[in-house]
Amino acid sequence: MAAGGGSIVNVQSTAAGLGMPGMTVYGATKAVLESLTRTWAAEFAESNVRVSAVAPGPMRTSKVVAAVGPDIGGMSLAAALERISDPAEVPHVIAFVVSGRASCMTGAIVAADGGRTAIRGDPRRDRTMDRLTGKHALITGGTSGIGLETAREFLAEGATVAITGRSQEKLDEAARQLDGPLLTIASDAGDVPGQAALAARLQEEWPKLDILMSNAADVTHLPIEAWTEEAFDRLLATNLKSPFFLIRDLLPLFSQQSSVILVGSVSAYIGHENATVYGAAKAGLLSYTRGLTHELKDRGIRVNGLSPGPTITNAFAPLGPERQAALYEELRRTVPLHRLGTATELAKAAVYLASDESAYTAGTVLRVDGGIGQLAY
Repeated sequence: MAAGGGSIVNVQSTAAGLGMPGMTVYGATKAVLESLTRTWAAEFAESNVRVSAVAPGPMRTSKVVAAVGPDIGGMSLAAALERISDPAEVPHVIAFVVSGRASCMTGAIVAADGGRTAIRGDPRRDRTMDRLTGKHALITGGTSGIGLETAREFLAEGATVAITGRSQEKLDEAARQLDGPLLTIASDAGDVPGQAALAARLQEEWPKLDILMSNAADVTHLPIEAWTEEAFDRLLATNLKSPFFLIRDLLPLFSQQSSVILVGSVSAYIGHENATVYGAAKAGLLSYTRGLTHELKDRGIRVNGLSPGPTITNAFAPLGPERQAALYEELRRTVPLHRLGTATELAKAAVYLASDESAYTAGTVLRVDGGIGQLAY
């Protein structure tokens, strides 16, 4: 693999991070494996070898039954989804991690434990494009970048899609680029009271909502001396308050098998120039995945985060081509995989979180960041 690249998947365990009776030594060895996963990811990145780990939770296997007894249903109470996983689900997770849909992921610990952090996938779906057939999806901030590409992928997978944006002109341009059942809605993500109007419009148009991707964001980056209270409040309104109240206002419309995807940022995990306020807001947004998973699980609503790393979009276009190229090169040197992600890679990850492939994914954050949020560089 060192010559041509590849993927290594270590099978870890949630016991590495949880205290469990009688599992002290086992948990310690799995914690070592977690550390090795991140270290190897950094070491092998130069050879284009991705290294991640899959961490199953309690499963109904012969070893678990022998250790706990035939009545192991009580173990499900520790999971937000209130069930233990089936051994057949773990290969699906591994298949996702090694697939091209996870090509910008390395150094990640992907847990399959029903709610602490969990994902599951089905490699057979690579042969089809119908994972979202019959589903209705709302994407805020869908006129460009990750939002636009996700709308394209959702439509290709059979979904009916609505996108929002502040500019009607940009919404019309996005509609010209997309093919399929599409609804465009002019809506300002920074207008917190306006989220109720957005929810009401969808209730008029659709019988249900299966997918919400909260992608709209204020990406203002400023040194501390340049911040005004008005700019600070505007960023928090867009990145933190509006997503919360939009979810609240959409509760009557969500179906019993819904997926909420909150788009965060690697800035929630690492400090970098002028990103203090932006990173704090994104950290708060991603924390919703845990609290809302617990609060909404009985409604059949799964909440997960998607955390991009440096990604090629039009966000840096105002800098001009020369400064943008220099910034991309600087970021490329920082990312362990030595490249920036693409909007399409993030969109494919969003499809996974939106689809039934991730039915056992709840309260987790999927980091698609080339390893930059996981590794020390």
